[in-house]
Amino acid sequence: MAVVSVHENHKQRRSGIDKDGKLTHTRMFLVKCSSAADGTAAAITAKVVTGTGETAVTAKVPLYHEPHPKGDGTWVTDVSAEPHQDSDVIFDVTVNYSERDPTQWADMDPDPLKAPAEISYGAAESTESYFYDRSPAPGDWNPIKDGPWKGKPLTTSAGDAFEDTRERECSELTINVVTNEAAYNALDMNDYGHTINDEPMTIDGVIYPAHTLKLSPLTAEKVTTKVNQIPLTYYKVTKVVKYRRDGWNDEIFDEGYNQLDYTGDTPPVRTVECKALPIFNGGGMKVDKPFPLNGKGKAKKNPTDVPAVLEFRPYQWQSWGGLKWS
Repeated sequence: MAVVSVHENHKQRRSGIDKDGKLTHTRMFLVKCSSAADGTAAAITAKVVTGTGETAVTAKVPLYHEPHPKGDGTWVTDVSAEPHQDSDVIFDVTVNYSERDPTQWADMDPDPLKAPAEISYGAAESTESYFYDRSPAPGDWNPIKDGPWKGKPLTTSAGDAFEDTRERECSELTINVVTNEAAYNALDMNDYGHTINDEPMTIDGVIYPAHTLKLSPLTAEKVTTKVNQIPLTYYKVTKVVKYRRDGWNDEIFDEGYNQLDYTGDTPPVRTVECKALPIFNGGGMKVDKPFPLNGKGKAKKNPTDVPAVLEFRPYQWQSWGGLKWS
């Protein structure tokens, strides 16, 4: 199905002055389609290109709000089509122009694909278990010797853990970005769900550092409308982003009941090649509570030493450059 030809009937051109003293024009076109299924919808937007490159010639029906070729300040105000002599593939297309002030075109349909992103902000509130509080570091705390300050351990004054884990409220900034897009591939978009920004992102003028944003699975709504009398289908795509200032990697204290058996300062790349041996206390007994480790599988000297911090990446890092954000 396609438009076969577009010819203007120059003998039926008309010009005049309307009741408001505005200049008007009327142009007539004969459009031939290849199938009856094309109908008037194809006729009012008909376009045919013959030849290639510099020799290409375009014949088309002017679009709604398109200026007249004379450049005399008139614009297309309406386009209509009807069957030519009861034909189901040939149509008479009438194009009317009027001299109008473009700032007063209240009836002009905005193009949704040119609309800016709709952005809103919220917060996702929840609770989390915590093992170190937010107390400031003591005055005699030495980061080089004692390691980074994480807060006061949530233990008894004797260093034992409480039977019940305490929880505190926490929240994450959420950013909702809704964009109108010409196409949407559900399978491709699904790959972005539950990923972390692998590079800095600018949203609504704010730059968020890499690895601080998490993208929820995308959703989309298919919308069909008309723009200047031309049917248009697009997708309203919603992206929900959550922000964490400290990033989305999990940090867990390195402590346990066993240590690796190897020589040197660095364990083998494949730690399965090492034996795991129990950790014994000063009395020669196996420790009965997690013992601090150094981040390389070895026990620290004292049970009161600060354990190393292990970092884990629960979500995939990915570039979001292929998505629309504005």
